[in-house]
Amino acid sequence: MAQQYNPRHTAHALRDSARHWGALWTTPQAPTTGFAPAVPGRPLRVGYLSGDFRQHPIGWLIAPVLGAHDPQVVEVHVLDTDTGRQQGDPLKAELRAVAPHWHELGGLDDAALAARARALGLDVLVELAGHTDGGRLGVLAHRAAPVQLSWLGYFASTGVAQVDGVVTGSVIGDGHAAAWYTEPLLHLGRPHIAWRPPAHAPAPAGTVASERTGRLTFGSFNTAAKLSDATLALWSQLLQARPDSRLLLRRACFGDPAFAEHTRRRFASFGVAAERIVAAPALPHDQMLAAYGEIDVALDPTPFSGLITSLEALWMGVPVTTLTSLRPVARQTEMLLHALGRDEWGATTPQAWLHRTLQLADDTAARRTWLQTCRAEMRASPLLDGADLARRLEALYLQLRTEPR
Repeated sequence: MAQQYNPRHTAHALRDSARHWGALWTTPQAPTTGFAPAVPGRPLRVGYLSGDFRQHPIGWLIAPVLGAHDPQVVEVHVLDTDTGRQQGDPLKAELRAVAPHWHELGGLDDAALAARARALGLDVLVELAGHTDGGRLGVLAHRAAPVQLSWLGYFASTGVAQVDGVVTGSVIGDGHAAAWYTEPLLHLGRPHIAWRPPAHAPAPAGTVASERTGRLTFGSFNTAAKLSDATLALWSQLLQARPDSRLLLRRACFGDPAFAEHTRRRFASFGVAAERIVAAPALPHDQMLAAYGEIDVALDPTPFSGLITSLEALWMGVPVTTLTSLRPVARQTEMLLHALGRDEWGATTPQAWLHRTLQLADDTAARRTWLQTCRAEMRASPLLDGADLARRLEALYLQLRTEPR
């Protein structure tokens, strides 16, 4: 996962690394055959495996699908590997209410969890975390279901031989995306995600930030791990081109004065005065969302672009500009902008990105229009259409389970 933050890694290097790490999960004793064929007329049994069915990117991205699945087509099973830390989470309670079969499996090792999944007679098992914290790729290495997929929570190849495909979609799965994966890509013909905006999100600010402050503010609430030297060099060019602007960074790590100062020194090495970098700590989530009202244009890092952060910025009425590349994880924000018909906020070269970001910074009317229309436009887009995503996933599951293997 950490290699995804490094712009120097090529498709070949990342694919070979995934294959190397995936091979470490190999379990020679895992069954490869012996699963019963799909039963005609019976809904497919589909299991979603994660420890993050809560107020978390996984929770916000699975919620629109979990409640939209057609029970005549799929019988949904949630395999929850949380070990009890999420008691009282409101989104978890909502997800439990719509999932017909919820299995609390925290504490089981990979072999035991795979055995439980096989006992459920799952037709399809979808792992939602990959190589991120809490991922359970080892369960898939034990071949817990006849069809095993990676989707939603990971953004690259797992390298695990027992993963039968990575579910992807428009933009991220287009073009030469297959070069970055060891697994087959399963293209949905639309964005591979649908999002549930947080219920506690406040309304967008009433006016664009520069009209209230008299100063142009660029910003990013992405994790500091994404602030690569390439990102800082790019953003520094922007700040130098607009000497009247500042950059607002907000994340928990900036609550550490030493780290905040370290970040300002990094920008200084690219010629940006320290006082123009506002490194602020995180806030409670509702306040964090409201803080987007301080930003005129949100900046997307490279090569690891934002997903939830970009969705939240757009939902709060702040346009996002992105520098994209061929790496799938670099195209997450591009996927969102394309779905919204806002391709002009993306670019494929640093020069074009700088031009488009400066153009947007100067176009107060365009930013004001987005502030006023953002939520209607997002609701009308595929990005919030969980029902359509559920139908396409169901068609994919049926195809994979019934085709000869």
